Amino acid sequence: MPRPRSSNGRERPPGWRWPRRPGRRGRPSPTRPAGGAPASLTEAELRLALLVREGASNQEAAAKLYLSVKTVEARLTRIYQKLDVRSRAQLATALNAWSGHRAAADSADGPAGG
Repeated sequence: MPRPRSSNGRERPPGWRWPRRPGRRGRPSPTRPAGGAPASLTEAELRLALLVREGASNQEAAAKLYLSVKTVEARLTRIYQKLDVRSRAQLATALNAWSGHRAAADSADGPAGG
């Protein structure tokens, strides 16, 4: 069997593989915010993440958002990747930490009480 050839016609050495693309298979992408900031979520992803944080199942979230369960599963997978979490509990923790940080920042920017 002849060796595979590259697009320029040269033979590839045995064991040669295409280089991996960054951001695949759980590796952080160079453009992904460090720590997985929820600000990187789209509006639809954030709505779903907030429902899940409140304890909604995939079926309940799908019904409330008028989506299929498969769409909810796919979006949750993408949310987990963006926030670098692996479970619903970690998702809730990440959103709560972000919400608490954001609330503190908003109150610091607001007018002084008095």
